[in-house]
Amino acid sequence: MNKQKEVIKTNKPILLLLWLIKFMPLFFTRLLVYPVSFFFWCFAFGARKNCRNFQKRLRKFTNGKSPVLISTYRQFFNFSLCVVEKIEGWVGKKNFSSIIIQDDCQNLIDHLNSGKGAFIIASHLGNMELMRSLTTMNEMGCKRPVKVTILMEMGATSNFNKTLEKINPNAMTDVIDTNSISPQTIIDLEDKINQGNLVVITGDRFSANGSSQKLVKNFLGDPAAFPYGAFLIPVLLHTPVYFMFGMRSKSFSVFAKNYELYVETAKTELDVPRNKRNETIDALSNEYVDYLQNFASRFPYQWYNFGCFWESGE
Repeated sequence: MNKQKEVIKTNKPILLLLWLIKFMPLFFTRLLVYPVSFFFWCFAFGARKNCRNFQKRLRKFTNGKSPVLISTYRQFFNFSLCVVEKIEGWVGKKNFSSIIIQDDCQNLIDHLNSGKGAFIIASHLGNMELMRSLTTMNEMGCKRPVKVTILMEMGATSNFNKTLEKINPNAMTDVIDTNSISPQTIIDLEDKINQGNLVVITGDRFSANGSSQKLVKNFLGDPAAFPYGAFLIPVLLHTPVYFMFGMRSKSFSVFAKNYELYVETAKTELDVPRNKRNETIDALSNEYVDYLQNFASRFPYQWYNFGCFWESGE
């Protein structure tokens, strides 16, 4: 099942990476991605097995079209480069000019420019952390500053979060632990959206502490667990919902720095009576899973859920 632990036991590699990004040429740091990702690929047996499982399922789902090559190393490589680009974003070495906006992204920007807020459901496909770092730097293409509140599970990544806060003190402001959400939290989130801000949550990682709160959806041909709360919250808020994916334009190049930001407007009507809430949550989550499958097919090596994702436990 999709119960994943991401506890980082030491922050030394991240601090070393920070030093390299700050004081060495960026091309040198990016070149290190090749050997470093190969090192982790050699020893991360479980993650390698799960990557192969994902790619095989995806290839079957797309009738052999994606991925063209079953390569777990490419997935490790992309994740390593993703980490480098996250740090580049948090230290201010990335800007919005490197982001190519696609689909409904301009609609979201216009919506924010009008002073309204919204709810974003993102994923661990691509690099949404980079997009978050750009919003913290007020680099998001809007005419006004937009505050972003992140809903995430804090316990599994506490060490990494502390390191991130050292890199950029703004990194962990407006972050709410999903394990401590209460009715008052919903009221606070509603206030933030009414003030024209964004609330963001990922919809593709089922919390290890949320075993009773899950949605089982068919993903790439088999049942997988998705977090119920990620789709309940926007229904409670009655707010516009957008699905967002930040994808690197070229998967296997350390020198391709452009990202494509895809935004899809949710079509599910959220302003419904209480007796239709579960039906609405089901419809909203179905929309999300459809988009997730679509973008996973287009960017197969940028899937960063390295644990077992399916209910079968394969």
